[in-house]
Amino acid sequence: MLDEGLQINDGGRNQSGYYGESNDCTVRAYALAANLSYDTAHDLFQSFGRGYGKRCSFEGFMQVREPNIKPEQFYKPRPRVKTLLKKHLLKNAVIRVRGHVFCVKNNIILDMSDKRNCIVLQVWNFN
Repeated sequence: MLDEGLQINDGGRNQSGYYGESNDCTVRAYALAANLSYDTAHDLFQSFGRGYGKRCSFEGFMQVREPNIKPEQFYKPRPRVKTLLKKHLLKNAVIRVRGHVFCVKNNIILDMSDKRNCIVLQVWNFN
């Protein structure tokens, strides 16, 4: 059963026809945070060098595409996602955990799985 802290969301992937796409958390997170269609975000990442079904550095992409949005770095002790969301209101952000990024809007995780127990590495706050 899902609770109010998680909304299963593919960022528009299936609606765009990318049913078999994998390793696309960067595309989904950016599409949701930047309020873009999955197709548009997919094209932006492809122009950045991301191949179909291949991983891509969200941090590297953001340095090129959104240089004014600097990530908040977390050092030891790094909080878990659920702790961060209890202490801070994230209106529109992308959180990076080990091997994954996802969008959070109004402290609701928009992703394909629950990552609340993961340790936060970086947060990009979108306006």
